[in-house]
Amino acid sequence: MKHSFLLISILLIVVPTQGNTCLEQVLVSVIEQSENASLAKININKAIELINELKATNGISSFKANMDDFWLDLNRIIHPKANFTRITDEQRLWQIKSEKADELSNIFPQLTLPEIVAIRSYASYSEVVNSALYDLNTEKINRYKNYINVLSSALSKVESYDGMVYRTKKISREYSRNKYVVGKIVTETGFISSSHTSFWNHANYSGETTRFFIKSKTGHILKQLSKHQKEKEVLFNIGTSFKVISAKMNTEDKFCSSCFDIVLEEINSIY
Repeated sequence: MKHSFLLISILLIVVPTQGNTCLEQVLVSVIEQSENASLAKININKAIELINELKATNGISSFKANMDDFWLDLNRIIHPKANFTRITDEQRLWQIKSEKADELSNIFPQLTLPEIVAIRSYASYSEVVNSALYDLNTEKINRYKNYINVLSSALSKVESYDGMVYRTKKISREYSRNKYVVGKIVTETGFISSSHTSFWNHANYSGETTRFFIKSKTGHILKQLSKHQKEKEVLFNIGTSFKVISAKMNTEDKFCSSCFDIVLEEINSIY
């Protein structure tokens, strides 16, 4: 779903209540009305319910991934146009070997081999997975749901990082201003990659760049699980919520005088 058709602010705006905010108390703000707004709302709610089922806490979720289907989902992600109905033992072993899961299982004994493969492979296929989650595309989410659930489960077992993390993204300033409004709660329906090292001072900032300064509480530090260890990656699980502390153009930073800077603080998930 392209932004021009429907921009869901995944400004999932929270209605204040005591305790945790349940799904029914989340209002989905649609920035651009679709041709059938009521149908769009139903589909959005179905997608959010599905994401809620797939998200794991301490390795536990209401959805129990089927391991045979996990390997199928992974190959559907790798080869989106192929029609896989089964995966051979040789294909499983190849994925385990290529992602160094056997070696890493000694360092991360709390993770299963599929969970290690899920984290490692995410670096290569994050766009495919997140496009389904951010577009709230129930068909694609269902197609990849076993993979998403295993990845979410894996992250929930990995050490959390409490501190500042940083992220840059090429997105339009209009989109940034509309989605990240100061004081609002923003829930990201996809996985969010960041770094606990401020590495962008030497980056190329051509075009519209948004920089995120995020106070992490439950972002997961990947260490050796990351394919890009120099980036010091911290990965947030699906359904992580943030409060927007500030959002403004940066006119003083000599490295990025045209960047749109957003400061976020992680809060308790609304899912």
